[in-house]
Amino acid sequence: MLEQLRGSTRAQETRRIARILEIIQLISDRPRHWKRKMLADKFEISERQIQKDLSVIRHGLRLPLENDGDGYYFTRLPGLPTVSYTFNEALALLLAARMAQAIPGVNSAELAAAIARLEALFPEEFLPLLRQSADRLPRSAKAPHRQEMLTLLHRALAERRRVRIIYAIGAKGGEESERVVEPYHIMPYVRSWQLI
Repeated sequence: MLEQLRGSTRAQETRRIARILEIIQLISDRPRHWKRKMLADKFEISERQIQKDLSVIRHGLRLPLENDGDGYYFTRLPGLPTVSYTFNEALALLLAARMAQAIPGVNSAELAAAIARLEALFPEEFLPLLRQSADRLPRSAKAPHRQEMLTLLHRALAERRRVRIIYAIGAKGGEESERVVEPYHIMPYVRSWQLI
């Protein structure tokens, strides 16, 4: 019984941490858009709980979160430290990022921005060579539905929630089946994703 209580508390803490990180991302992406009620509705929790989360962001994480009546915004966000790569490390990262573009479900907008930043690390003389090597890689895959599904599954995984899935069974002529699963891990598999 005590072990179940600990597991439940850990799951609640994990959900809260994931929610706080998502709130930071939402406010960063759309400053002065999100209000307390909108956040409460999005996360299906009370405004009081959202206020507690916002207090953690302000006082616990010490991020300069403000609200001018139009919505929440950060006066500044801390930047990540600058990282230096060797030529081989940067090339490996660039090629891996380009390979990831071919996997359906990978957020291509964020990945394209990361690729552009990686390309900027190289001297201009190398760009034709880098683009030539990139031409040999598989083309990018457009799959917005898969991206949405992966986002939902990652969120369920982080929050330790069960997921109801409906899928077609190929061996039964596409007949639909339904089941409830507890995501343990999501991993890339060939050119797709596998839920464990």
